[in-house]
Amino acid sequence: MITALIDIECLSEREFGFDRIALRIAKFPQVIELSVVSGKGDLTVKVADESLAKISTFVTEVLAPMNGVKSTSTHFYLKEYKKDGKVLIEEPKPSRLPISA
Repeated sequence: MITALIDIECLSEREFGFDRIALRIAKFPQVIELSVVSGKGDLTVKVADESLAKISTFVTEVLAPMNGVKSTSTHFYLKEYKKDGKVLIEEPKPSRLPISA
Protein backbone atom coordinates (compact mmCIF):
# COMPACT_ATOMS: atom_id res chain seq x y z
CA MET A 1 0.00 0.00 0.00
CA ILE A 2 1.32 3.44 -0.98
CA THR A 3 0.61 6.44 1.28
CA ALA A 4 0.77 10.14 0.48
CA LEU A 5 0.06 13.48 2.12
CA ILE A 6 -1.63 16.04 -0.09
CA ASP A 7 -1.68 19.72 0.81
CA ILE A 8 -4.64 21.50 -0.76
CA GLU A 9 -5.12 25.22 -1.18
CA CYS A 10 -8.82 25.89 -1.60
CA LEU A 11 -11.38 28.64 -1.54
CA SER A 12 -13.19 29.24 1.72
CA GLU A 13 -16.95 29.59 1.29
CA ARG A 14 -18.97 32.26 3.06
CA GLU A 15 -20.87 30.72 5.99
CA PHE A 16 -19.28 27.27 5.42
CA GLY A 17 -15.52 27.88 5.49
CA PHE A 18 -13.87 24.66 4.28
CA ASP A 19 -16.59 22.33 5.58
CA ARG A 20 -18.37 21.59 2.30
CA ILE A 21 -15.25 20.90 0.25
CA ALA A 22 -13.82 18.84 3.14
CA LEU A 23 -16.99 16.75 3.23
CA ARG A 24 -16.77 16.09 -0.53
CA ILE A 25 -13.13 15.02 -0.22
CA ALA A 26 -13.74 12.91 2.89
CA LYS A 27 -16.21 10.67 1.02
CA PHE A 28 -13.51 9.13 -1.21
CA PRO A 29 -12.32 5.70 0.01
CA GLN A 30 -8.64 6.58 -0.60
CA VAL A 31 -8.85 9.35 2.01
CA ILE A 32 -7.83 8.06 5.43
CA GLU A 33 -7.29 11.41 7.20
CA LEU A 34 -8.37 14.98 6.45
CA SER A 35 -7.67 18.12 8.48
CA VAL A 36 -7.72 21.90 8.22
CA VAL A 37 -4.16 23.11 8.83
CA SER A 38 -2.26 26.33 9.28
CA GLY A 39 0.40 27.42 6.81
CA LYS A 40 0.37 27.67 3.04
CA GLY A 41 -2.21 24.96 2.45
CA ASP A 42 -5.71 24.93 3.87
CA LEU A 43 -6.39 21.18 4.05
CA THR A 44 -4.06 18.21 4.46
CA VAL A 45 -5.28 14.86 3.21
CA LYS A 46 -3.65 11.51 3.92
CA VAL A 47 -4.47 8.98 1.21
CA ALA A 48 -3.60 5.35 0.62
CA ASP A 49 -3.93 3.25 -2.51
CA GLU A 50 -2.32 0.33 -4.32
CA SER A 51 0.17 2.34 -6.39
CA LEU A 52 1.75 5.73 -7.06
CA ALA A 53 -0.15 5.78 -10.34
CA LYS A 54 -3.53 5.38 -8.63
CA ILE A 55 -2.78 8.18 -6.17
CA SER A 56 -1.51 10.38 -9.00
CA THR A 57 -4.70 9.73 -10.95
CA PHE A 58 -6.79 10.55 -7.87
CA VAL A 59 -4.95 13.86 -7.47
CA THR A 60 -4.94 14.88 -11.14
CA GLU A 61 -8.40 13.68 -12.15
CA VAL A 62 -10.41 14.06 -8.93
CA LEU A 63 -8.88 16.50 -6.43
CA ALA A 64 -7.13 19.10 -8.60
CA PRO A 65 -10.09 19.77 -10.93
CA MET A 66 -12.60 19.85 -8.03
CA ASN A 67 -14.53 23.09 -7.81
CA GLY A 68 -12.96 25.27 -5.10
CA VAL A 69 -9.48 23.68 -5.23
CA LYS A 70 -6.78 26.21 -6.15
CA SER A 71 -3.72 23.93 -5.97
CA THR A 72 -2.39 20.64 -4.62
CA SER A 73 1.03 19.47 -3.46
CA THR A 74 1.56 15.72 -3.05
CA HIS A 75 4.18 14.15 -0.79
CA PHE A 76 4.66 10.40 -1.13
CA TYR A 77 5.82 8.36 1.86
CA LEU A 78 9.07 6.74 0.72
CA LYS A 79 10.12 5.09 3.97
CA GLU A 80 8.56 5.16 7.43
CA TYR A 81 10.73 5.17 10.54
CA LYS A 82 8.01 5.57 13.15
CA LYS A 83 4.27 5.00 12.90
CA ASP A 84 1.50 5.18 15.49
CA GLY A 85 4.11 5.76 18.21
CA LYS A 86 6.10 2.64 17.33
CA VAL A 87 9.67 2.83 16.00
CA LEU A 88 9.88 0.67 12.88
CA ILE A 89 13.67 0.40 12.54
CA GLU A 90 16.51 -0.91 14.64
CA GLU A 91 19.79 0.82 15.49
CA PRO A 92 22.00 0.51 12.39
CA LYS A 93 25.06 -1.65 12.73
CA PRO A 94 28.36 -0.42 11.28
CA SER A 95 29.15 -1.95 7.89
CA ARG A 96 32.93 -1.78 8.44
CA LEU A 97 35.05 -3.84 10.72
CA PRO A 98 36.48 -1.92 13.70
CA ILE A 99 40.10 -0.79 13.37
CA SER A 100 42.35 -2.09 16.12
CA ALA A 101 45.72 -0.68 17.15
